Amino acid sequence: MSSFLFAFHQPPGPLSPAQADALMAKGQVWLEGIARSVTGPLTPLGKSVWLGCDGADANETPAPLAGFMIVEAQTVEHVVDMASSSPHLDVGGIIEIAPVLDLDFNSA
Repeated sequence: MSSFLFAFHQPPGPLSPAQADALMAKGQVWLEGIARSVTGPLTPLGKSVWLGCDGADANETPAPLAGFMIVEAQTVEHVVDMASSSPHLDVGGIIEIAPVLDLDFNSA
C-alpha cells in the first residue's frame, strides 16, 4: 500500500449556512465510506499566507487550502476514485492528490 495526501482547496466563494451544513453531513457519510483507507485524520486549516520571492501575501491566494488528510491505497486510480466521490467537489472545491514519499533524511 502507498500513502497519498488529499489537499482540499476551498470553493471559489463562500458557502451559505445551509450549504455548509449539507456539506458537513455529506462529508461525514463520505468519510465513513472511505474510513478503512484513512490513516491521517481530516485536518481543517485556517486562512493561509502565500510566500514567494516577492514576500508574503495574505490576500492573493488563488485556491486556499481548507484541509488535508492522508489515505492509503494500492494505486493512484483507486485514490482518484475515492476522491471523486467527495462532496467537496460538488460545491466547487478542488482536491489535490499527491503521493507521500518515504525519504530517509537520516542516512548519509
